[in-house]
Amino acid sequence: MALDFWDNYSIRTKFIVHEKKGFFKLKVRLFFRLLSHDITEGIIHNRKFFIFAALLFIFIDFVYWHNISLYFSDYNSVVDCGVLDFFMNVFAGCDPFDPEANKGVDIPIMWFSFNVLPYLFVGLYITNDLQTSADTFILRVKSRYLWWLSKIVWCVVSSTLYYLLFFVISTAFTLFSGNFSLTQNSLITEEFLELSTYGKSMTEIFISSVLLPWMITTCHMTFDAIISITFGPVVAFLMIVCLMTTSVFYCSEFLPFNFSMLIRTDFCAINNISIYTELEVAFLIIVICLFLGLPIIKRKNII
Repeated sequence: MALDFWDNYSIRTKFIVHEKKGFFKLKVRLFFRLLSHDITEGIIHNRKFFIFAALLFIFIDFVYWHNISLYFSDYNSVVDCGVLDFFMNVFAGCDPFDPEANKGVDIPIMWFSFNVLPYLFVGLYITNDLQTSADTFILRVKSRYLWWLSKIVWCVVSSTLYYLLFFVISTAFTLFSGNFSLTQNSLITEEFLELSTYGKSMTEIFISSVLLPWMITTCHMTFDAIISITFGPVVAFLMIVCLMTTSVFYCSEFLPFNFSMLIRTDFCAINNISIYTELEVAFLIIVICLFLGLPIIKRKNII
């Protein structure tokens, strides 16, 4: 009898474990179907956005390359750009507004245009998907949370593709110039951008000019998603623009857009906050937005 009991217990335990594993595999499979839908509808079918972004990047890089050529032609020297030079041009930023300096407002047009573009379509896609196909997919996967998780991952993927597109176009410019380089030219950085790279490692420069801005864009895309499903995409976009504008005027650790300006971070710190802490803050914002969205999407009248 004792053996029968333990045999039956072992069989039931194995069945429960197998059932849980099967349920988990099913959820993973359903999640990737959702993510595939988001990538197809939110990226491939919205390819006009990436075409427009490519045109903007070509314009930004061409203007920068042309200005550098003119600037250094006065010195009768030819200076070649590296890929990081194009990133540093976009994310150089500007000094905070100082009313005592008797200077006008310095708005970094390149930084502003590069950063504001992704938020034009993030909220629109998410709210449109919420109103059209969300009920169908939520009925299939039987989980609003998986739908929301897919949107957060989609924000990460979209941001990554956005930066990869800029990387590809910047790389093309260095190839066409005849001197391909992935790094930056210290002469350009110090003379043209007026940023000192003295004592900065290539890792710090890469984090400050590529990785950190990407994280800041990603965390604000997730924030845009939260506001969009709560108040609508127009309100979300206006809030992002207000945050960016405020960040231009004020230097504060409570305005993460400051972290994507090299002049503010000086490659290593803003208000004594290291770039690694800034990366952690950006990641934390993404996680917070993920969990904040769960109760919001649960209360939505979708099905």
